[in-house]
Parts: sequence; C-alpha cells; structure tokens
Amino acid sequence: MTGACCENADGTKWISEHFDSRAGDHCEEYRRNGLSQSSIILMRRLIDSGLSGRTVLDLGCGSGQFSVEALKKGALSSVGMDLSPVMIATANRLAGESGLELKAKFLVGDAAKQDHQNSDIVILDKVVCCYPSIEELLSKASNACLDRLGLIVPRDVGFARVPVRVGVYVDNLIDRIRKNPARMYLHSLDCVDYLLREAGLRRKTGTVAGFWLVLIYERY
Repeated sequence: MTGACCENADGTKWISEHFDSRAGDHCEEYRRNGLSQSSIILMRRLIDSGLSGRTVLDLGCGSGQFSVEALKKGALSSVGMDLSPVMIATANRLAGESGLELKAKFLVGDAAKQDHQNSDIVILDKVVCCYPSIEELLSKASNACLDRLGLIVPRDVGFARVPVRVGVYVDNLIDRIRKNPARMYLHSLDCVDYLLREAGLRRKTGTVAGFWLVLIYERY
C-alpha cells in the first residue's frame, strides 16, 4: 500500500500494539548482530560529519539500540521516543545494561503529536514508513533539529521502485490475511524532500542499503 503525502488517516494505534509484541525480538537481534546494515551506514555518516559531543533525538526509537550505539560512539546524550511502552521499557533496560542510563532517556509518546526538545541530531530510522501521514511527524522532527536529520526510508526510486513496491504490497497483503494490523507506507520521496526543505533542511547525502535508502539532511 502506498501512502499519499497528505493522507489523514490515523493509523498509529496499530504501531504501538504491533511493536509491543516485537520488543524482545528486536533487542535480542541487536545483542546478537548489532545494528542493521542500513543503521550502520546512518551511524557512519553521522560520525563522519561529527557525532562526538552532540545531543541526539531518536524518534521511533524502538528498543533503543541506535541511541545506545550513538552514545557509545561519543554522543553527549540521547532522548528516544516510541509509541510502544514495551519498546521503551526494553530500551531503558538496554541503556542500563550498557551503563548509559544517565545519558539516555526514553519516553512513551507519539513523535508526530508532541513537541520535542531541540537536539543537534534527529533520527528517524525506518519510522516514516510506519505512518500513514507524515506532515506532522516531519514537522515535529525538523522543528527540533539544530544541525542534522538522518532518516532511513524504503528505496522507492529508480530501478528499485518496482521491486520495492511489489515487496511492500506482498508484505501488506500477508499482514491482512493474517489479520495483523501492521502496514508499511511508501511516501513520495519528493514530498519528504519538499517538507524538509520548507523546514530549512537540505539533503546532504543519500546512500543505498539494499531495500532501504539512508538520507542525511542538514540545517542551512
């Protein structure tokens, strides 16, 4: 299913319920294998342009692995927010296990509905594709961004567009058959770019990572 740029449906309830059930699996996957390949690329790009001593806002933080890794790599502090209470509880445990509980703060909330404290770096790692409507999400994220915004989105461009759209359609169809409310939305990347440019951010880098596209925007 493809999400239109201005779709207004409120599809956030399923996000919390779906990811509550997956929190343990996400955390165990991170403990075994570390960050996903696309998240590793995003982290490298942030390090290359300066991560040490910076504050991080991790929206849709899940079980907190990106925040924890950013702190290990030198970030000053990190605030994470997620709709799933179980994910947030898992993230707090993970930060405690890593000895980072004083630098990491995790909160339950809808990143598209709440104002956020200003942070040097804002992260949306595979989050945009969970929301049926993205205007509020990107507005709240960009308003809090002092320097750079990193996001990972489906690679719905170029030669990859057809296989990506087919893959998303099949995954969403399987979820419907299984009565799983989870859906992935393919938002126009031109729309994403327009919304962020209107907020004073411009694209700095874009890197392919299989199914995903890793984007870095910077304040200008």
